[in-house]
Amino acid sequence: MIVAAPSITATLTVWSQEFDRRICERFDAVAGAPPELLQAMRHTVLAPGKRLRPFLTDRCFRLAGGDGDAILPVCIAVECLHAFTLIHDDLPAIDDGDVRRGRPCNHKVFGEGLAILAGDALLAYGLELASGAELSAARTVRIVQTLTRAIGPSGVIGGETTDIISEERPGDLKLASYIHEHKTAGLFRACCECGAIAAAADERVFNNLGAYGFHLGLAFQIADDLLDATASSEDTGKTSGGDAEKRKQSYPAIVGLEESHRLGEQAVARAVAALDDFGTEADELRSIAHFVMSRQR
Repeated sequence: MIVAAPSITATLTVWSQEFDRRICERFDAVAGAPPELLQAMRHTVLAPGKRLRPFLTDRCFRLAGGDGDAILPVCIAVECLHAFTLIHDDLPAIDDGDVRRGRPCNHKVFGEGLAILAGDALLAYGLELASGAELSAARTVRIVQTLTRAIGPSGVIGGETTDIISEERPGDLKLASYIHEHKTAGLFRACCECGAIAAAADERVFNNLGAYGFHLGLAFQIADDLLDATASSEDTGKTSGGDAEKRKQSYPAIVGLEESHRLGEQAVARAVAALDDFGTEADELRSIAHFVMSRQR
């Protein structure tokens, strides 16, 4: 079991360090893959980060009554799937990013072709890991279905599609909400739901944790929009100002900074309210909800 530290930022730091060691173990065990491909995969999946999505998967598993390391392959799977979305999001044909998490984007280091293949490989390997978790067959199938739905045409990929085809459209809050809910909030919800599924949680717990993840993810994306509009690239670890330059459907562009802050805090409040059935054992998740609107990257 990965041990937590006292404050939420310290918790994430300590947890992510041990979690990265577990990711390295899994990647070291991959046989038969070209070393160049593995290097490109590692470049993004092991880039400095909070590991927030797998952390949520782990903590929701434990909050729902789970114990031990059965959830670990699912946590690593979640981070692989997230890394896949980052690589593809940064590609020249999509958002054409230069920097991600304080280092050059994957395609800037390895070329566009290998970056695409690294993203594809992370998607496939993530699903392989999730399908190999030591859980009942029914729970494993449900987890894989939950993750593929969150990533697929009605999930991240659908949201990304809407994002790139709506860049030249007038600002539309409903459209921005659709993009945010599918690109970001849906995957956060899936992470929390997977933790609940792995712990064989009842329907009420499953629904509450899913609602928490969804509203947390929405707050996270609104905070990202605000950081892109107000913070420096040095602060965020990626190129800032890109939303305005590409005329993205972003909250600050549509409703302004003040209203974006209000909507972000509203999403935080809804995330915290979804945990009302839980006691102090959910305090870490409550702290995460408040953390996402105050973070600097």
